[in-house]
Amino acid sequence: MALLAIATLMLGCATVRPVPIETTTNIQTVVRDSLVIHRDTVTISIPDESSAAYQVQSSHLESTVAYSDASVDSTGLLSHTLVNKPVKFEREIVYLDKIRTEYRDSIVTKEVPVEVEVVQKVIPKWAWMLLVFNLLALIISLLACMLKKKVIPL
Repeated sequence: MALLAIATLMLGCATVRPVPIETTTNIQTVVRDSLVIHRDTVTISIPDESSAAYQVQSSHLESTVAYSDASVDSTGLLSHTLVNKPVKFEREIVYLDKIRTEYRDSIVTKEVPVEVEVVQKVIPKWAWMLLVFNLLALIISLLACMLKKKVIPL
């Protein structure tokens, strides 16, 4: 019984102090702009056209794309040439698409432990003397109770 009373007195003297923990909240947003280059080839159709020039031994044909010459020589052999003109009818078209992508992270809460400086208070001498006086009074009263019940024979 006495030990329980002393333990209660000793443990009841301190107060509980919560340790603060600093929390930081970050919202990270990343915006990424990107240009996408698209290349495409457009084919233009050529209109139908022809021109012809005939002679007895030769002929000449010409269009916007090519020309042709044909002739028969003195031995009766037919010779023919076909030549393409340097004409380009394909066009490459380039167009840009701007794409904006936005990435947002969810809220990140990070607990950062903070150093807490524990300040120990100095207990004044009068408090120690009062504690000793109370303990002595407790011991004396316990002894007096035991003597009245004759637990301790004298």
